[in-house]
Amino acid sequence: MKTTITILALACTTTSFAQFALADISYWTGSGANQAALVVDFKNGNPSYVWGYRFDGTKTGQQMISDIANDPASGVDVQITSFSFGDAITGISFGTNNRAGFGSGSQGYWSYYLGDNTQTVPAPWTESSVGAGARSLTNNSWDAWTWAENFNATHPSTSYVAAVPEPTSLIVLGVGLVAVARRKNAK
Repeated sequence: MKTTITILALACTTTSFAQFALADISYWTGSGANQAALVVDFKNGNPSYVWGYRFDGTKTGQQMISDIANDPASGVDVQITSFSFGDAITGISFGTNNRAGFGSGSQGYWSYYLGDNTQTVPAPWTESSVGAGARSLTNNSWDAWTWAENFNATHPSTSYVAAVPEPTSLIVLGVGLVAVARRKNAK
């Protein structure tokens, strides 16, 4: 059995506030008739990163961010901590230069914003009044997580970029796919 692995090199292009649309997303996790967007803003001078999520049935904001993070090719790492009041996102990282939360030394928190039923970035964003586990996604939902440095929450930045995993993520994914293919061929 022949195994072919294709690695795509994609360029990131930053787009301004109202111009970024679901159609601009290059990385998608899941399958289904509905689509949603995950936006992460590290507030470190870089634009907000955007991933796409496809689904059927009922899904929550927490399921979306978990499913994207559980997809090894996404390049996202998410830390979810359980408290007496429920679960909270306490850390997110993407690539080598974007990391916030993850430990007691972090001065801030991940703030959660929503937008629904729009093909483009919501204008304006609405700060969520519920946790991600209680937020039901709808078709064309937008969920944004922004790092509130020193506990100062602000809306996501006004520039966005389609998230593309770093080459190291693609190499790890490729090695994993080769190992799976070899195991299947050995049987």
